[in-house]
Amino acid sequence: MTRPDKFPPGPGGENGIEVVASYVHSLGLKFGIYVTPGISEQAVAKNTPILGTHYTADEIATKTRQNNYNCGGMTGINYSRPGAQAYVNSIVDELARWGVDFIKLDGITDHNTADIEAWSNAIRPLGRPMQLDVTEGNYSIALGPTLDKYATQWEYSSDIENYGGKGLTNYANAKMRFLARVAQASAQETGCDDGPRTGTRPRLNVTWSWMAGTLIVSRL
Repeated sequence: MTRPDKFPPGPGGENGIEVVASYVHSLGLKFGIYVTPGISEQAVAKNTPILGTHYTADEIATKTRQNNYNCGGMTGINYSRPGAQAYVNSIVDELARWGVDFIKLDGITDHNTADIEAWSNAIRPLGRPMQLDVTEGNYSIALGPTLDKYATQWEYSSDIENYGGKGLTNYANAKMRFLARVAQASAQETGCDDGPRTGTRPRLNVTWSWMAGTLIVSRL
């Protein structure tokens, strides 16, 4: 559900996120959205119907808490149950209608292999380009075959955003990413960094754009 106060609908009643995506596309850019695995505990508690089926959220839910760093309240999905894949399909279908180009599936662990497969299976039949970027809560190399088969890109080390620290970038984590030859760089912000603007730091920022990581540009 989209908050109309934050993302008002378009003149033709278009969803507010669709309006934002259309504007981003008009700039020649791609539009991405952030999600985490699982299903809302609120939907489970209310036995919310799954679109296009006669199943309800409680019928596909487990009691395993999933990583969700903003709101919390996500529980796992049992993909052996009917209606589970249909639930993920319904989300991806809506994101596609909005014009989403990239889906970032965050908070992933070694126990989320079925989630990665389900999101990939929902994307592939759409007939339009949509990338699946899988980023970790905390996973090991054991997840590698699943990532290679189902994800478009992935991350395998700590974020380089300097959460709560001085400046925008944790350069120790950035250095580890280059040493580890990571496939995808997550959450690179370029803006009012308190560090110097010369030397290796600008080169790190530019290189990040080459590595296809998320690049957030602010007050340069």
